[in-house]
Amino acid sequence: MWDEPDEDDAGSRPLAVSGPGWSEQPVHSLEVPVDEGDGELDDGELDDGDRGSDREFEDHPSPVGAPVAVEPAAHTEAPEDAVERPGLELLTGVFGLLLAVSAFLPWYLSGDFKVSGWASGTTGPLVVALGILVAAVVALRRFGVAVSLPLQAALILEGAGWLAVVAIIPKRFMKPLPALDRHEVYQLLALLLAVGVAMAGGTVSRTASLVLRPGWLAMAGGKIGAGLLGAVVVVAGFFGVTNDVVDPASFNVPQVVDGVPDCLKGAGFPIPKGVEATTGRQSDPRAEFPFCSVTLESRVSVNTTLIRYRSALRDAGYRIVFADKKGSPLRRLQAQKESDCLTLAHAPGVGTGKKVKSTVTVNLVNLDAVAQFGVTCDLRAPGGG
Repeated sequence: MWDEPDEDDAGSRPLAVSGPGWSEQPVHSLEVPVDEGDGELDDGELDDGDRGSDREFEDHPSPVGAPVAVEPAAHTEAPEDAVERPGLELLTGVFGLLLAVSAFLPWYLSGDFKVSGWASGTTGPLVVALGILVAAVVALRRFGVAVSLPLQAALILEGAGWLAVVAIIPKRFMKPLPALDRHEVYQLLALLLAVGVAMAGGTVSRTASLVLRPGWLAMAGGKIGAGLLGAVVVVAGFFGVTNDVVDPASFNVPQVVDGVPDCLKGAGFPIPKGVEATTGRQSDPRAEFPFCSVTLESRVSVNTTLIRYRSALRDAGYRIVFADKKGSPLRRLQAQKESDCLTLAHAPGVGTGKKVKSTVTVNLVNLDAVAQFGVTCDLRAPGGG
């Protein structure tokens, strides 16, 4: 098909033609004279035979296809962090959730009074917010929801853990109130969970690098990531500023109310006919020794009032424990129902109204709440209330 090159022509070299579907046999090529001088080929160096071979070459085009225009690849967003170690990442999320819960356990106490980490000041809400952030990031990634953050997810998880550690350690030495003692078990539990978040979060990726991700907010899931970080700032800032620990000493200061206080209403305290409640006093239920009392005015005699109260207390489920004899200067009556102990002190005297013939002061003591003081519901016994 091709003319064999002239063997005598030492100044030419073959051009091989190959391609898919072509035989590997030697291919006849055009004889292209090589300029021994400047390397350029003059127009007159090809004879008629050479030009004929050239025309024959043009009649047999190369099997290689014509070049195809390739459009440049469109700009795509950077891919999200791959979940390299799902088991460790899931463990980190569990630690984060438990860390948030541990902040609601009592970190401080004084007797029966307890203060949770959440209510202990600024850093308590921060620990809760960080724990929820860790759990939320892990949960969203596990469900395939894109979450873009300024740093890779592994670094965010680890950083949240170490930040929680830094927030918890001072709480072991800086009590919100001098009268409070720290709860060793629950504070230590929160600290260990924070360390667990940091250690597990730091190992969920082998390739994470401390580099700010450019354009992370514009990526898929950027708004979700920004929302999570913003929620941490809002929760920690708002509740950290507004949380205020109440001094337990203030619980013992009685609150004055008109009529029967709630503490006596809850105990089913009866008011018989002819008796009216005027002023009540009650302390906070968290007080070391809860205080509950009411002053009543009676429009009937002392004896009639006591008789009516005996009947009313029995109807309300109380048992008469003690009563002063008639003729005593201060007629007292004591009754008990379960752990509630009522003491009535009835004295003749003029009250706020013209028809008032006597006044009654009633004190309620919950024996369960003051059990450490050895109080009993019997005025005749030592420690009787």
